[in-house]
Order: sequence, then C-alpha cells, then structure tokens
Amino acid sequence: AKLLNNLKKAGAKEVVFDIEFDTPSTDDSIFSNAIRNFGNVILASKLTRGNSVEPESILRNVSKTGFANLKVDKDGVVRKYLFSYNGNPSIALSAYKILNKMETFKDVNYLYFYGPRGVLPYYSFWSVLDDKTFLVKGIEDSANDANVFYEYLKDSTFYNKIVFVGVTLEELQDFKPVPFTSNGPMPGAEIHATALGNLFENKFINILNFKYIIIIILILTVVLLNFPFSKSIINGILFFVILAVIFIVDYYIFVKYSLWVKLIPLILATILSYIGGTTDRLIREQKERKALKSIFHKYVPGIIMEELLKNPKSIELGGEEKNMTVLFSDIEGFTTFSEGKDPKHIVGLINRYFSELTKIIFEYQGTVDKYEGDAIMAIFGAPYYYEDHPLKAVVSTLKMKERVHQLWNEDFPRLKTRFGVNTGQMIVGNMGSEERIDYTVIGDSVNLASRLEGANKQYGTEILIGEETANSVKEKIPLREIDRVRVLGTRKAIRIFEPLDLEWDDELREIVSLFHRAIEYYRNR
Repeated sequence: AKLLNNLKKAGAKEVVFDIEFDTPSTDDSIFSNAIRNFGNVILASKLTRGNSVEPESILRNVSKTGFANLKVDKDGVVRKYLFSYNGNPSIALSAYKILNKMETFKDVNYLYFYGPRGVLPYYSFWSVLDDKTFLVKGIEDSANDANVFYEYLKDSTFYNKIVFVGVTLEELQDFKPVPFTSNGPMPGAEIHATALGNLFENKFINILNFKYIIIIILILTVVLLNFPFSKSIINGILFFVILAVIFIVDYYIFVKYSLWVKLIPLILATILSYIGGTTDRLIREQKERKALKSIFHKYVPGIIMEELLKNPKSIELGGEEKNMTVLFSDIEGFTTFSEGKDPKHIVGLINRYFSELTKIIFEYQGTVDKYEGDAIMAIFGAPYYYEDHPLKAVVSTLKMKERVHQLWNEDFPRLKTRFGVNTGQMIVGNMGSEERIDYTVIGDSVNLASRLEGANKQYGTEILIGEETANSVKEKIPLREIDRVRVLGTRKAIRIFEPLDLEWDDELREIVSLFHRAIEYYRNR
C-alpha cells in the first residue's frame, strides 16, 4: 500500500504486480484502499488446469487482473508471449488495455527482447519506500537517514511511467532463460514488461513465411549448381562468402525489421546445393577429361595432355585465330617404292617411320594433326600455347631429318623425307560435322607450309621454312636463304630458308656468308 502511495506521488501512470495475492491478510483493506486511490493497478492471476487462481476478492474488485503464466519452449527458453487464453488477458495485455483501445491482436507473439537481463531499469522495493516517514524496525533514528525516494521525486524517475513490481530472489524461481544469455535468466516481471513494450511499439519478431524461404532456397540452389568457376578453391571461397552473406543479411533484417528468417533450412539447402553442384561438376569434368583423352592422347605429348586436362576450356569449339607454327613432312617417291611389295611389309615400315618421327614431335611439344598416307602434319603452339613454337618446330624438324638418316643404316630404305615449316596466323579448333570432328588448323600460313614441303623437290633440299619462322629462329639456328617466291594469289614475294644445323659455328658462318654473297651476285647480274 505504501509503495502504491509513493508511486502515485511520483507520478507513475500504471502499476503492474507480478505477485500473486491469493491468500487473505489483515492488511488487505489497506492495500485495497491504496489500489482504489491509485486507479490503474494490475494484479496477477495464475492459470491452472480447469480454472484460474485469482487475487482475493477485496483486491480483485478494485483492480484489473491478468494471468502471469509464461509460455516456455521445449528447451526451457521463453521466446513467445501468451497475451490471451480463452478470453483471459495476460497482465501485459490488461496493462495495455487500461491505456489503449485494442480491437484485434494475436494471442501469441514472438517477443522482441530489448537486450539481456537488466536492459530495463531496476529499483529496489525498499528504495521506493524510503521517504522521510520510513522507519527500519529496531532502529529508532532511521528516519534521519538519506531519503532515497526524494531523489526519485526530484529526478522524475517514475513520472508518467508504467511500473512492474516483481521478485528477483532466485529461490522464488521466477527466472526464465531468454534468447539473451549474457546476464543469465530474466525475472518474470521484466519479461512481462518487455511484452508490454512490444504492444506499445507494435514491434514483435515476425517469422518469414515458409513460401519465401522456399523461393530463397530455389535461388540459392540455382546459383550454387551453376557456379561459373572451374577451380574448386574459388568455388569453396564463394561458398563461404555466400554463407557469410546469409548470416549478415539475416542479422541485419532481424535487427532492422524484426524479421526472423530461420537459418537451418537455408544453411542445409546451401550446403546440399554446394555438394550437389560440386559433385555434378566433378562428374562433368571427368567426362570432359575422358573425351579429351580419347581425342588427343595419340596426337599430343604427355605434358600438353596434362595442361589440357587442367584447362579443357582452352580448346575453343569452332576455332580461334592464333599465331602458330605448322609442319608438313612427306617421303619422296614412297608411292613408287611401294608398288609390287608386300602390303604387310609396307605397313610395318610406315608404322615404324611414324613412331620414330612422332616421338621427336612430342619431345618438342608438337601436336600431330594427322597422318595421311606417308605424310605427317603437326602443329606447334596449340592446343597449349607457348612462345617459342617456331624454334621448337625447326629443332624437331632437324632432329627428324637426322633420325631418318640414321634409319637408313638400320635396314630402312634410303628414301628422302621432305619437310616444310611455316609460322603465322591460322585458325585452330575442332572442325567437322556432328558425326565426326577433328582438331586441326586452316589458313594461308598452313597452305604455305604445305607448298614449302613440295618445293624441296625443285631446290634439292630436305627442309624449307618460311620467312616469319626464319626471323624467329635466325639467332639460334644456322640458316641460308634459298630464294624469293611469290605465293599463289599474292603479289608480295617472300623469302624462304633452309635450316642447316642445330647451332652456329665459325665454318658455317663463313659458308653461309659466301652463299649469300653468291645469291646477291646472281640477282644483280
């Protein structure tokens, strides 16, 4: 009663008791008069099975009541608040109705907690009673002690406020765990005060409708199943970035808009989609690797095969223009040589010949484009590009010429092999029909290499290379200029050269110098 009288002096707007007054007391009439004098007082009742425990009638007749039961989840945590049950209001709802007209409301809402225990201000019971008339039993001069309540009056601590009165003694077991755990369980009075604050602000935690969660899951699934990056480390980083974004966005909309998006379905969907997408990519990559191996393993060296398997996208379907070097070789007079001979013997010879030359092509990172009759076509600089493709092509040609001469001493017929090498822009890629495709090159630079191979017959040489190839290798490979020729369909004459050896020496320099002087005399005659 004294508490109510002092709070009325302090200008409190409403007082809510989270304490049950369900047993009679000799002072009930005094308390009843104080309630009547204050006006806006809510007393706690308790819902039990079948009925409710109400305050004594002398108190109930002069006050409003509301049940103080709290709704506890299965894990013992209070997240939701029961505002009404079978038409009976809670103490928070009763307190709200005294001051506001409320037409519609949800019976149960998720509470928006303003923080951990103690975020709402606490004042001890005795401090509100401690005015100039306050006496502590057994201490006669206690009225001369500090008047704490006077400070509340001076500071307007309770002016125009709603005051909740409850217990904080843990032995009374009116504490409940809440989502904020830093300061321990929260007293029931503060939970009821939180619920009333939510009512005034119309600010509750809303749960995102599950249909929107399904839409978000579908979007995440599409994104994660179609990651554009082939490197697993990049995909892994993106996966964790997406998880971080989900947590950050979820926290932001929770704090900003009081919207609770349940994370477990989203996280599970994200993880499963990532696993599914990764598995799908691994399966597709294995298929691509098998397809690449089936096409290239007989035509490219192992080092290039490994690069292709690491980066299958380096082979553009339909072709792309690149600066590369192409090589043609052909055995002079092989058709005439083969006439009348045992086909098995001829096949054995040509297979041995191809094997020996292909080893050298592979050694210098060349790619066999095709075998045609007794001819070989090889590419340097594709499908895996490297800058020194002209040098590798010329060196491999000199090595093949040397190996052919060695074969003459190993019961192989003394047949001359002609080589044509040229460097330039050409189109490379998968070409053909839906039924059959080949990885090959086309273009004027390719045609010139083929013509250079055939021109060896006119010049009595074994190897001829084009001008662009010569310009790329002349510092390392001894060359002599053979002639200037005009390619069919062009007006400009190009110079053609013969590689003489794998490296320069003084004798070669003198011979080449004399030869070039002779060429100049011949042209200027």
